[in-house]
Parts: sequence; C-alpha cells; structure tokens
Amino acid sequence: MRKLIMILSVIAAVGAVAGRAVYFNVESKESIRKVMSDYGESVVLVKVTSRQGPSTALGAVLSSDGLIVISGFGKFDSASVVLKGGVELKADYVINDTTYSLIFFKVRADELEKNKVSLKPLKTDRISTRTEVGDELITLGRTVEQLGQSLIAMKIDVVSEITAPIKAFLMSSQFSNGPAFTQDSEYVGFNTYYNIAGRPILLLIPADNLKQIIETAKNTKPQPSTSTSGDDDDDDDDDDDDDDDKE
Repeated sequence: MRKLIMILSVIAAVGAVAGRAVYFNVESKESIRKVMSDYGESVVLVKVTSRQGPSTALGAVLSSDGLIVISGFGKFDSASVVLKGGVELKADYVINDTTYSLIFFKVRADELEKNKVSLKPLKTDRISTRTEVGDELITLGRTVEQLGQSLIAMKIDVVSEITAPIKAFLMSSQFSNGPAFTQDSEYVGFNTYYNIAGRPILLLIPADNLKQIIETAKNTKPQPSTSTSGDDDDDDDDDDDDDDDKE
C-alpha cells in the first residue's frame, strides 16, 4: 500500500511540474559556461535503429575507448555515435540495465582508428553526493540543425526524493535526460526516463548508484549489431550466383 501511495505521489508531482524547463546558451552566466566547458565534449548524439524504426538519443561518453550510455528500454538492432561535424561512428550493443532504464553501447575500435578521433569521457573526479530537494542542477543536450549540432544547457530542479521502486530523485522536466551537474560543475548523476504505472517520468540516478552497473558494462563483451553493411554484401553475392546459374 505504501509503495502504491509513493507511485501515485510521484505521478501527481510530475503533472504539477511538467514543462518547467529553462534553456541557456553559452553566453549566459558563469556556472553554465563552466559546465559546458568541462563536460560538453562528453555529451553526444546516438542514432539507434530498432523494429520500430530509427530514432535519436542523447548519450554520455563513459570511457575513452568508446563506452556510451543512453536512457532507454530494450535492445536495438544497430547504433552509431554522431560527433560534432557529422562524423558517425558505428557502435555495438553492450547491456540493457532494466533497473535504471539505461542502455550501454561500445564504439568499435576500428571506427575510432579509421576516423582518427578520440572520445572525451565524463570527468568523474568531482562527484557531488549532496543532492537535496530544491537543488537547481544543470543538464546538457544537443540539438540537430541544418549545419551541424549545437550544445545547450538546461536548468532543472530536484522536486522530490523517492525510494520506490528505486532510490532516485524526481526532476522538474521530462525533456532533459542525460548527465546532470551542480552549479559548481560537479557531476551528480544521470537523468533517465522511468516508467511508473504506464507513465514515463524523469528520474536522477545518483552517481554512486551507477558505479556497479558501469563497471559491469565495461567488462561485458559488446554484441555485434544485427544489421550491418556486411550482411547486405552477402545478399548481393547470393543474387549474383543465382544469375550465373540461370545463364
């Protein structure tokens, strides 16, 4: 009964705060500029393809060798990381953590070498464990424009703390998934979409709670995408053989 009351309270709070999002640009106050400078290169766009079709998600770089995390459910057929400037790196599925609704991918090593690019992981040497209700945090995102990408920042409030079905913080927006930071540019955790009673909400998972699943993802062998260009080439070769037989 207590758990049901908690879930209903969360849904009511979401309805009360939905849409309260404030955007900043790079010329705004110093704390925003510092977060953008410290972590902007670690926030990337991820293109994924599933049975429902293609979509785009916001990802965070967790390691220099290409471990990426996004908020989401299920397993995707293929994924690629899109860097500023349009460079697209193929990535393989690693693991889906259903507890926190996170999906991990790994950029292929040959893609990094071929494109001569390096990835900048989130700096986790400055982690804040003092998140409280009422805090104003900063999240980063990317918008896709005709000529490339733009880095944006959003102020987002910590609305309440919940303990069921997971321990996390309810946030004041449903449109700012990804890593979150304090006004002092400290890493706080990851905002992820969570489904409660059939309704998606945005929860902040504290950084300390993510350490174990990140280590598990780092030690898990990636699974090659189910749809690759190589498969298409094989199909073409089979068609050629059939033509030869007919002749």
